[in-house]
Amino acid sequence: MNTTPSTETQAEIQTETQEALTDQQTQETTTEQTETQETETETLSDDKAFAFDKIKVPEILDVDNELGNEFLGIMNNAELDRNGLAQAFLDLYAKGVEALLEERGMTWNDTNAQWKTDFKKDPHYGAQHADKNLGKVAKSINDFAAAEKERLGANAPDTGKLLREALSLTGAGNHPETLKFLIWLSDQSGEGAPLSGTPAGGDQSRADKMFG
Repeated sequence: MNTTPSTETQAEIQTETQEALTDQQTQETTTEQTETQETETETLSDDKAFAFDKIKVPEILDVDNELGNEFLGIMNNAELDRNGLAQAFLDLYAKGVEALLEERGMTWNDTNAQWKTDFKKDPHYGAQHADKNLGKVAKSINDFAAAEKERLGANAPDTGKLLREALSLTGAGNHPETLKFLIWLSDQSGEGAPLSGTPAGGDQSRADKMFG
């Protein structure tokens, strides 16, 4: 029995196969186009788009930077609903606060470093007299803490520790004028003993040296 398909049947099979392949290719192309469209952010037209030159920007704000560009992108993103806008602005605000804190931290560190340098350069209070003078301040703090403990009794706070923390946290323990004033006060109450031990390295704060 002859099982070989006829020429007409073979032609039909080839046609159906070609149509199936064409449909598959068309479907794949459509899917790729859809995915591409989904990945592209729909933005507002130029006549409706937000721009900083269309509003009055406060002089204290610098919008010509990365955060300003991100703000523009959010404002001109036509795909964001109210929740999307809220989330985008919150994220941008958090990023801005983080950058501000980092900048302030760097400025604060630079300021304290300059104060240390200025105190070291002072020929009367700093320089070769620094360790002896800071020893006077350390003794005065200890004497004051002892007097407070005697006055308040068992309920007395650790005055010496609290005072030293204040000098360290506020940076006052590095400020040359604060240090000179404390040294002067110490001189008024009598000579204090110099700090014991090896003098600390140059990177150590003035407040740390006074802590002994």
